[in-house]
Amino acid sequence: MRECWQIRDRIMKRIGIHRVDGRSYWFAGYFGMFDRELMIRYAGEGRAKRFDETFDGRVPFPEARIVKVFDPDPVAAGQFSDTFHVPVSSSLEEFADGLDGVIVPFPAGGHARDYGAIRPLVERGISLFLDRIILEQSDLLAELFKLATRKKAPLHVTCFLRYVADLVTSGHNTPVKTVTVSSGGEPVGYGADLLDLIDELMAGEIESVENAGDQSRDVLNLRYSDGRSAVLELLHGQKKPMVVTVQGEGWEQLMTLDGSQNHHAAFRQFDALIRSIETRIPPVPYEQVIRHARVLHFAERQVFGVKEDVTDYRT
Repeated sequence: MRECWQIRDRIMKRIGIHRVDGRSYWFAGYFGMFDRELMIRYAGEGRAKRFDETFDGRVPFPEARIVKVFDPDPVAAGQFSDTFHVPVSSSLEEFADGLDGVIVPFPAGGHARDYGAIRPLVERGISLFLDRIILEQSDLLAELFKLATRKKAPLHVTCFLRYVADLVTSGHNTPVKTVTVSSGGEPVGYGADLLDLIDELMAGEIESVENAGDQSRDVLNLRYSDGRSAVLELLHGQKKPMVVTVQGEGWEQLMTLDGSQNHHAAFRQFDALIRSIETRIPPVPYEQVIRHARVLHFAERQVFGVKEDVTDYRT
């Protein structure tokens, strides 16, 4: 029988960090591993301050702990281990043993974009939190989703911006009719993050996309299966704030996403990860994630004035 801890009659979730980057130190704070200096270095002073104000020394998720780390770069893994006093696994097989969930804060494996390296974790039925950048490898992602379905391993492929939707619509209880988002950035990047937010606000299924932009910007007109629509504008090579406009029956709300919402969103994102470990249900349906990938790859091709169907995927 494997080792476990009990807390309030619940089994403690054992979480691993697979691959270390700056966000690993930010994410670790939600599991009781708060290092002020590193939080400021990697996540900013404002985020460190919000940790203090919100949690006042309490552990956000007492029912989960980071218990080990693995990285193909032993130096990176060693630094994380030395900071938080968690053991370094010498192999992926050793790392996977006994884990309930794994956080992959940035693309896994020896190569920065080698997400295939996480396949053995899916084979073991472990719940995984994956960075949205995996959408650039949509064929591999579809394979992983099918494997995850067979192994009942929930894969959490979302951006924390999905979890600011309640802030954007605060004070309004009627359904959202349309959403318009404008930002600087590229499709697989900020585009992936903002598409996640749009989908949460719209609470529907994207059916098709058409790009009404030009070489300097994407203007993605998203059509939903219930007839509603949304717009995602991405200005290439520009540093422009993320501005969200939401309309419902008799109301309109505008919000600029300036980073102050990130703490609220990340907390809810990791709460969704823990719930997926318990329920074995992915926070976002795989079909929906694949549709996002198709929308973003369509945008990258810069085909203008043509409608693209993004349905037709099943696990």
